[in-house]
Amino acid sequence: ASKGRLERLLLGDLVCGPGGKAVWADVFSQPGGAALDFELSDDVHVDFDARRREVRVFGERVARQAAKDKIAQWAMHVCSRQHAIPLTAGLVKCLHSMEP
Repeated sequence: ASKGRLERLLLGDLVCGPGGKAVWADVFSQPGGAALDFELSDDVHVDFDARRREVRVFGERVARQAAKDKIAQWAMHVCSRQHAIPLTAGLVKCLHSMEP
């Protein structure tokens, strides 16, 4: 039992989204991407593993959970906006009226 606990401690907590799937944003693997300011507690260490495309959090239980929640929320927000191009109503109307 203690060996399993030690292994989990060394692996850290995987940051997952609502469906239990590991969250990842490509910005994490870009230079400086892992240094994004999440305003996390000093009691937490975050590991961004680009090869595995996963984020793991280490530290005290309460601080870990707060960090996981912030990172997951931020990553899901970034991924949902990644392919969105804001268009004004006038531009959409213009594009629809164009001849092929």
